[in-house]
Amino acid sequence: MSNLAPDLLRELTRLPDSDPSGLADVGWGPRVAALFASAAMPMVAGSNDIGRVSRVDSESCMVATITGEIVATSRPLPAVGDWVVLGRPEGLDRASIVEVLPRWSELARGRGQDGLERQVMAVNIDVVLVVVGLDRGIRGRRLEREIMLAWDSGAVPAIVLTKSDLHPDPDAAVASAREVAPGVDVVVVSTKDAKGVSQVIDLVRDRTAVLLGESGAGKSSLVNAILATNEAAIGDVRSFDRKGRHTTTARDLRPVPGGGVIIDMPGLRALGLATGDGLASAYADIMELGEQCRFRDCTHTVEPGCAVLDGVRTGVIDAERFAGYERMSTEVGLIDEQATRRAQNMQKRADKPVIEPNRRELEADLDHGVGDQLDDR
Repeated sequence: MSNLAPDLLRELTRLPDSDPSGLADVGWGPRVAALFASAAMPMVAGSNDIGRVSRVDSESCMVATITGEIVATSRPLPAVGDWVVLGRPEGLDRASIVEVLPRWSELARGRGQDGLERQVMAVNIDVVLVVVGLDRGIRGRRLEREIMLAWDSGAVPAIVLTKSDLHPDPDAAVASAREVAPGVDVVVVSTKDAKGVSQVIDLVRDRTAVLLGESGAGKSSLVNAILATNEAAIGDVRSFDRKGRHTTTARDLRPVPGGGVIIDMPGLRALGLATGDGLASAYADIMELGEQCRFRDCTHTVEPGCAVLDGVRTGVIDAERFAGYERMSTEVGLIDEQATRRAQNMQKRADKPVIEPNRRELEADLDHGVGDQLDDR
């Protein structure tokens, strides 16, 4: 299964038979083994461990290893889902992270005044389960943004409609979700009677999945149903607006019985885009139709011969979906402009010559400052 040299793997895992299968429940497989084989992994005094980050707190993180979960530190801290090499010097009860393996996906959102600060929420994920509570209905604009974030991560999105027992027409809700995200899997779930839970488990099987949704959407109840436990705290929602409190306060990675990994996250209110990489996947139908436009650089606004605008007029492209595409593409354009402007400003500061002060002027300024301090006394 692994391309790692036996001696190196034995040293890293501290196991005599160099078998990392004990990490299979947190996602170890050929892809991860290949990453370890290609990475530079410096050895430190003492023993070393392979592990996966299962939780990140303000000053440290928890890492799942073959010998159990241990506390580890590093600066900066890794993200939940990272694969790491740990140094465990003898006599210390904490490990240090020696190496963080390259990531194949990152779920991130834009933060800050200009939206250019990236908050990485979960990494090395294969599926993003966008959780929507049907007790509050489907809000198209929020769902399109969640799907965009999911595609942006490099993973594949799926929509999970929870609390179907509280909705008068779940089939109509499924149709609405598919209008917002055509081609994306939609699963209807009720944790009251376990309806649809097995379908979600099939989506997670032998993959790493992360739950994305707002507070009160039913993510913790879904985690409990998938894991067949009551580990995740469940909170009530307010009756007047169906909003919930943050019962999940940190991102946690947990093995799924039978294979797979689930990452539970606190509910998200703000959903700023981190990049525009997911635009082409989120609106693949519009992008495909755009290949038929008369002009290669068609903006799908006023150009003659625009196949996309023709598609909207004839009903091939839903008008609301096209409006969503315009909103997302405009935001992506602003992100690109801001990123370019920031890079230019940084380059200007780097290129600005450093003017050395005249020595006599500097000495005079220092003398003057000392005199002022004495006068003030």
